[in-house]
Amino acid sequence: MLTSCNKKELIEDENLSYDFLSSVETNLDDLMSIQVIGADEMEKMSNHPSAKSSMFGSEIITITPAQGASSYTLTQINSVRSIRDISALNNNDEVTIDFGSATASNSNVSVFHVPNRDVISNMQRMIMEAKRYLYAQSFTDQDIQRMLMEAGATEDDLVTLVTYLSNSTRPGLTWEITLNCLSAAVGIEALETAVRQAAGGKLTFRAAVSVLKTTSRRLMPAIGVAITVYSFISCIDSTIKNVR
Repeated sequence: MLTSCNKKELIEDENLSYDFLSSVETNLDDLMSIQVIGADEMEKMSNHPSAKSSMFGSEIITITPAQGASSYTLTQINSVRSIRDISALNNNDEVTIDFGSATASNSNVSVFHVPNRDVISNMQRMIMEAKRYLYAQSFTDQDIQRMLMEAGATEDDLVTLVTYLSNSTRPGLTWEITLNCLSAAVGIEALETAVRQAAGGKLTFRAAVSVLKTTSRRLMPAIGVAITVYSFISCIDSTIKNVR
């Protein structure tokens, strides 16, 4: 148990990090393959109640291209068929991706529906792996819940937190790569102190809360967490591969 939250250190374990990342990457691959339904197709489904019921409680994602967006970007948007396709647009400066909004402000906005049941199922498995990682570092359920409460975060954000910590011990990873991929995935650099601590082999409870506060502000529902984590891991993988 964390008897002193300001002093207790979370010690990295390479095997534990590897187990977590392996599990997360498997679940993320399944999640990214989930098919999304465009607004026109969703409208057609209204004539088939049994089909539409499968989308009950679906997550809504809107993609808005910037004025003067390139034909390549517009083609990417028109080709969206899965969550992976949406993730590929995540770092495109020519688009704005919003979660939970069904109102199209203009005719250029594309609206997609994601079956929330499938997303939640995959996220729950990743949340359990994130908790297992924290349990092994002597965090209790009470510690985890207090950390989430202080940060104003949800259990989905645990996946983000542990993903950042687990990647900090990967062979070939430098601080420059980490910061670049954090900035690309999360869009901010305020994680520097916490991730530097993790890269050094230890993380304070307070720094973990700081990470959660920072990321939970930007990340919306579970699908937002999944896309950001996927973007971060993909960035790390590709960068390390290219520098070898």
